[in-house]
Formats: sequence, structure tokens, C-alpha cells
Amino acid sequence: YEMQKSANAKMEASAKICEGKLAMATVEGEASEAFAARRQQDEELARLMILEFLGTNPNMKLVSSLENNTGLAPGNSLVSQIAQQGMEALRMKLAEATSISATRLDM
Repeated sequence: YEMQKSANAKMEASAKICEGKLAMATVEGEASEAFAARRQQDEELARLMILEFLGTNPNMKLVSSLENNTGLAPGNSLVSQIAQQGMEALRMKLAEATSISATRLDM
């Protein structure tokens, strides 16, 4: 008898919970259009707060896409790589010129 009462109580509780969840889903679905503008405003405010935090962070350096793509961004490894390649190309050109001069002088 006790087990049957417990099982019936659990079934009734589950039915009530299911009914409550269904009612909440229905009400939320009806209210979704009414709160769409509010949700959009909250999302935009959150984006602005993130941008404000990034802009005031002293450890963060903001650069434009153009600066980053052309390698002008501070701390960009591309700048170092391009400078190194330029120095290597200049060294090779000087070595070639030296070789040609030495050949002409029969050294």
C-alpha cells in the first residue's frame, strides 16, 4: 500500500511539473515578441561594455585591420619577419656584387 501511494505521488508530481513546464513554455513563447527589443538592447549594451573594457585596458593595444594587414601593428611578428627578409635579401645582393667585383679583378 505504501509503495503504491509513493508511486502515485511521484506520478502526480511529475504530471504537475510537466504541466508547469508546458505552461511556462507557452507563456514564454507568447511573450518572446514583446521582449525582443529589450533582449536586443541588452545584447548591444553587453557588446558596448566589452568594447569599453578593451579600450580602457592599458595592456591592450588596438590597431585597425589595415595596420594589422600591412604589418604596422606594434608587436606584430610579421614586421620582424619582413625586416629580417629584407636584411637577408640585401646581404645576398651585396654578396653577389662582391662576387662579381672579385671575378672582374681576377681574385
